Amino acid sequence: MSASRTALRVGLVTAAAAAASALACPANATVPAAAASGTVHTMERGVSGCIAWSYSYGYAYSANVYYHNRCKAAHYLKLDLRGRRDKCFKVAGHKKSKVYVAPVPIVLPSTQPTIRSVKQVTHC
Repeated sequence: MSASRTALRVGLVTAAAAAASALACPANATVPAAAASGTVHTMERGVSGCIAWSYSYGYAYSANVYYHNRCKAAHYLKLDLRGRRDKCFKVAGHKKSKVYVAPVPIVLPSTQPTIRSVKQVTHC
């Protein structure tokens, strides 16, 4: 495909997306600061021992932490959370699941991440 046809196609897609967003979001609607500034939260991924995990922040730094125990034996997973007690739970062998992490309490600024670390531990 030629460069001019590609540019035309990209321009049409961009125009269609702008028109759709204008219809979906009235002019007097409020938009969260992160969405207005174009901030995109990246996906955090990692492996700790037998457990693979990932999370991405949503509105006000809430998150769903997805985890997968890739070993046969059960292991413990610990979420080190900012501003509150850590979450620690047992993950059965070969289990995939998720856990919801609520936003940090209103006392703390909501501009900082909720999760400090995710790691496999020997006990809770």
